[in-house]
Amino acid sequence: MIHVVYTGPCKEISPFYEQLCKETNSSSNKAMFVKVDVDDLDEVAAECGVGMMPTFIVYQNGNKVSEVTGARQESLAEMIRTHC
Repeated sequence: MIHVVYTGPCKEISPFYEQLCKETNSSSNKAMFVKVDVDDLDEVAAECGVGMMPTFIVYQNGNKVSEVTGARQESLAEMIRTHC
């Protein structure tokens, strides 16, 4: 999963995202959570097709299987529950 960090909505949802990561990692070792700062790694954002921040992406076996854009807590939580 990649979370692209920018400003505004990213800062707003960041504590919620951090808590979800912590809860998920403590209950399962099947997930890896990664944050990417687009200011430092804009080529990663481009390669992943990120056009809006924040963007949350789930990859399984190297394939994108789900994506949530925007600071939508319930959508993010549902995506993580579904895939992790």
